[in-house]
Amino acid sequence: MMKGTESNPGVMLCKAISQYGIHICVVGRRPLGGVQRFFAGSTSKYLVEHADCTVIVVKVCFPPPAPQAC
Repeated sequence: MMKGTESNPGVMLCKAISQYGIHICVVGRRPLGGVQRFFAGSTSKYLVEHADCTVIVVKVCFPPPAPQAC
């Protein structure tokens, strides 16, 4: 668990990456509308642009897709 005074989680994660010498960061990306993303920002985008390590972004689907029939 991370505690900090930053209001932006991306900034806090970048500090932790530098502090702990993390080499790979895996984050999820949930679908947001354009207006929501504009106001909420994107932690995954911030990490891709600012983190000092490799960042892997995994697209998260909600609800999960239905299983395919054989």
